[in-house]
Amino acid sequence: MSRQKTVPVRGVGVQIKQLYCRFRPDTASDPSTIYGQGVLDVTHLTTGRWTVSFNEAALRCLAIIPGVEVSTSSNDYAITCTPSNEGTTTPLSIVVTNNVGGTPTDIASHTQNWISLVVVVEESSAAV
Repeated sequence: MSRQKTVPVRGVGVQIKQLYCRFRPDTASDPSTIYGQGVLDVTHLTTGRWTVSFNEAALRCLAIIPGVEVSTSSNDYAITCTPSNEGTTTPLSIVVTNNVGGTPTDIASHTQNWISLVVVVEESSAAV
């Protein structure tokens, strides 16, 4: 008996794609080093929070996979992500929060400190 994968049915012409963002936190300032695909900007919002803005609108998040690399720390970092403007004519943005012990905490500027996101999106027919 063969195993088959069930693939969700999507509308004709709907594309699923992956966006990527990697930035170096700069304590309480906007990051000056940003890499990514489809990324417009990354800004420091409040303590421990950054807004990642993407170029495209009409996107709906299927998955957000965050990661954090910190040079020397014994803290346990937990990254959470909250998308906004999904499926609208406004470009997608994601608020990234770094929590240490349940408290939003900035990450110091260091060449080995990075936050990264892999975002799987699909075009939303509602806004296209």
